[in-house]
Amino acid sequence: VVGDVVNMMLRAYDNVYGGFGDQPKFPNPDALCLALEQYYSTRDQGLNILIVKTLNNMASGGMYDRQRGGFFRYATRRDWNIPHYEKILEDNAKLAMIYLDAFRVLGTPEYRQVAEQIINYVECTLSNRQIGGFYGSQDADEEYYRTDLSEHESRNPPKVDTSIYTGPNALMTSTYFLASAVLRRLELKEFAFKTLAFFLDRYRDKTAMLCHTYRSDGPTPLHLMSDQILLARSLVEAYKYSSNDSHMEKAEDLAKLAIDHFYDPDGGGFYDTILGPSSIGLLKVREKIIDENSWAAELLLELCDLTGKKVYVEKAKETLGLFERAYRGYGILASSYARVVYRLNAVLTKIVIIGDKSNQATAILRDEALRYYSPRKTVQVLDPSFDRDKIDSFGYPVADLPKAYVCVGQTCLEPMTNPEELSSRLSKFIAGG
Repeated sequence: VVGDVVNMMLRAYDNVYGGFGDQPKFPNPDALCLALEQYYSTRDQGLNILIVKTLNNMASGGMYDRQRGGFFRYATRRDWNIPHYEKILEDNAKLAMIYLDAFRVLGTPEYRQVAEQIINYVECTLSNRQIGGFYGSQDADEEYYRTDLSEHESRNPPKVDTSIYTGPNALMTSTYFLASAVLRRLELKEFAFKTLAFFLDRYRDKTAMLCHTYRSDGPTPLHLMSDQILLARSLVEAYKYSSNDSHMEKAEDLAKLAIDHFYDPDGGGFYDTILGPSSIGLLKVREKIIDENSWAAELLLELCDLTGKKVYVEKAKETLGLFERAYRGYGILASSYARVVYRLNAVLTKIVIIGDKSNQATAILRDEALRYYSPRKTVQVLDPSFDRDKIDSFGYPVADLPKAYVCVGQTCLEPMTNPEELSSRLSKFIAGG
């Protein structure tokens, strides 16, 4: 599966300007994510060239707003110039993530800078600082964006759509967690926690499911599978970055709701929506969408890796199996599917930190572990005061100082207490394959 999709990606690759296809030119961050994971695992130089040329040309072309930060929706020309000037939250969440990951894998400082400028744009323009959450988009205004920033004192910026959409917010929240570690900006993590609290407090109805949209008059009653899955994935990230068990419990609750309401027990896979009396237009037709099912399978694999519950991985296999024969018809749009299939079969990098969760030394070890890239990695803190049964079942000793235990598959390192040593050993051990 992975080989097929990578080959389709290479055939679609524009070896002059980077990216895929001709024009209009869309960034396709999911395909870039697959390419980066495969380069990390194989060190294939053809994938390296594809990633570097695409990321460099996107950042130097007209699709990237170098004055204000953030990416426009797409470029109308093959060379990444003359953009469609709208800025979308979802696009910028995915692009910030790929530039952060590319910085972690390739070490290119310009990629870190692009990611940080995206985050700064979102902070200034698309974030609801008062209650948490991110706005959906900023309108296109060609004349505004073509004018130098220093000449804008008398001109209002393009209008922002202040609707808060669940799925894109979950994606940006996950990006904020990663950015907080890679950019070493604690305030990003704190805003991500605030956003999750906003969703869990205000967005759920009597079914306990998340609604799709929140506006000034409250949430809409529409329920989409992708919203439940993406926010559950963000809660898993919150668990990794906080070591707070309640985040994992809420992620499992949302996963169960998604299985109960959207999963097809007869044919396998998840439907995209629920039919109800208020369903109109295309919402009367239920579909099984390859991207959304891939996200669901990825969540289930994460939950299995962190909880050890094999029922999750079995459900993930069933979900991926639904597209086993159909994925080729999607071309590079099957990139997320191929990436999750690869993850299913990839060796797990497991980093467990044994220590008091309230101890700053424990948090420093955890944050150091979170900075490092691996296609399938879990980071988990176990506190002897609360998790003794788990610690004993894993066979870890308890010591006075927090310790990090790193295993890739069946190969493990000696436990470490020093964050600098952990950083150095992770770089050599994980990246060295």
